Amino acid sequence: MLIESTSKYYLKKVRAKAKMYEYGVPENLHIEVEDQANDLILLCIGIVGDIANEIWNMEQAPIILPKEKEEENYRLLLFRKNGEKLFDKALSFSGSKMDLSGDKIFLYQEKTYQVYDFSGRLRYNGTTEDSLYYLRSASDFNLGGTELMLCFPNKVERVRIQ
Repeated sequence: MLIESTSKYYLKKVRAKAKMYEYGVPENLHIEVEDQANDLILLCIGIVGDIANEIWNMEQAPIILPKEKEEENYRLLLFRKNGEKLFDKALSFSGSKMDLSGDKIFLYQEKTYQVYDFSGRLRYNGTTEDSLYYLRSASDFNLGGTELMLCFPNKVERVRIQ
């Protein structure tokens, strides 16, 4: 159902009147709102109430959501300087920091980190005992793995990942 121009007009007036209440404008200075707009608001409230009552009286829930679904709420996008998109990958990892080093993308927070290549492929998912300050690449990906520099507030470690 589309909102037609008359309904949009009523909606604008109702919003304006609501703002007047919000900002404490004296009621004698309020704009007049047509009775039809007030009737529409009451009708909408009634419809929502009727629908809520029908849902409440159902034997079975109308919507069943999976409990164990791992949500991918984040996206990792990489672009070239000219704006060309290299990849777009859905992620469930909520890293608070991101760095590029060499041909790798590092996402990390506290004691967990993930390493991606520029094609969007997850190369490594790791944890540390101490909180990470930042990550850097110490070598390129190759058949024997790659070396990372894990930088902590008081030390630096080199690790080799496969």
